[in-house]
Amino acid sequence: MKHFLLKWIISTISIAIVVELLPGIQFDSFTSLLLTSLFLGIIGPFLRAIMILFTLPLLLLSFGLIYFVINGIILYIASGLIPGFSIDSFWAALLASLLISMAVTLINWLIKDNRKRVVVYRD
Repeated sequence: MKHFLLKWIISTISIAIVVELLPGIQFDSFTSLLLTSLFLGIIGPFLRAIMILFTLPLLLLSFGLIYFVINGIILYIASGLIPGFSIDSFWAALLASLLISMAVTLINWLIKDNRKRVVVYRD
């Protein structure tokens, strides 16, 4: 639960940063930002898995670049489902998905846990 909460906070911060950078994405309220982040964290992986399954040949041929298109589609779907969240075009969603991925990666890198963990198995 703690790990999911941390990922949700990181995702929310990343989306908020991207919204400030891109003019084609708008949130009416902080609640819609939180709902979008929650949607991308819970529903997004299921949609992503289904879309990857159907686009696997393209994913392999594009060396994984289609993954950003899939993320853009999921973000565009979220804008249609969540009230108070709008994206002007698919290209804005595609660019936003790329920037969100970069922001999440950067934030995760900055706060990564460097502690070593020792696991003891008992018979």
